[in-house]
Amino acid sequence: MLLQDHRALIVGIRSSWSWTSGPQEVRSSVLQSFGNIERVRFSRLIPRGDRVLSVVIPIRNGTSFIQYTTEAVLWFLDSLGKAYESELIFVSDGCTDQPERALQSWLDVDSRVRLEHLGKHCGKGAAVRKGVLAARGDRIAFLDVDLSARPEMLMRLLAALDRGTDFACGSRHHAGSRITVGQGLARRGLGKLFRVLVRAATHLDLQDTQCGCKAFLRQPMLPIFEQMKEQGFAFDIELLLEARHRNLVIEEIPIDWADDSSSSVRPVRDGVQMLSALIRLAYRDRMRGPDETTEPLE
Repeated sequence: MLLQDHRALIVGIRSSWSWTSGPQEVRSSVLQSFGNIERVRFSRLIPRGDRVLSVVIPIRNGTSFIQYTTEAVLWFLDSLGKAYESELIFVSDGCTDQPERALQSWLDVDSRVRLEHLGKHCGKGAAVRKGVLAARGDRIAFLDVDLSARPEMLMRLLAALDRGTDFACGSRHHAGSRITVGQGLARRGLGKLFRVLVRAATHLDLQDTQCGCKAFLRQPMLPIFEQMKEQGFAFDIELLLEARHRNLVIEEIPIDWADDSSSSVRPVRDGVQMLSALIRLAYRDRMRGPDETTEPLE
């Protein structure tokens, strides 16, 4: 069975369970849907070892996604076999829809699943930072809760880390990327404009700085997260500028992507905030000396 379209697959999986199904029942359903052939194929892609992979997923009132997202990510982690120890960390960004209730059955039976909380809504960047600082992995990745980039895309990023990359960035706009469900016309146009502005202001050599599928090595990147200041959607730009400043190896990796129309991004309001953050970050990057880094965030 080939994973051609994870959207259709997830719809089929979701229709096969109810919100009262237990984790083991759901796990059985998902494994049957994906197929054992895929499990074996993915488990052969990474050599065996004692490495630890942490997957961080920020959530902002995304309880409706938690059931299938948890199962899909755990299935992927299971498929790695003994290549990695692993953990899945959800971070509640001041959620008001009680994600702990949706996750409770998983928290009770699977020690890999954890839930961290921000005391109030701070933004995606703050939630990712919280999860990264709580992670124990020597390799850390983050995904969006709607799985617009499905978990197996992390295989491509992990392979890049294995060949010497410090910071592997999934890209929706790389020549090898595949978009199975595209954004609406307005968001697509605003996104293209923002990409042009980012390249002009920062000279970052990436086609897509904002993709929610990224992975990195803990040791070189943790100090960057410790001092990260941007709490909103522009945090990716801060990470990339700081990684470049420290001469880390950054690689852009083509991925498959299916946009979700229920994204929490508000194009106009968030776009204005991101533009303001871009100007601030680009100015700070140009003004600092070659050995200067930003001050740690208390």
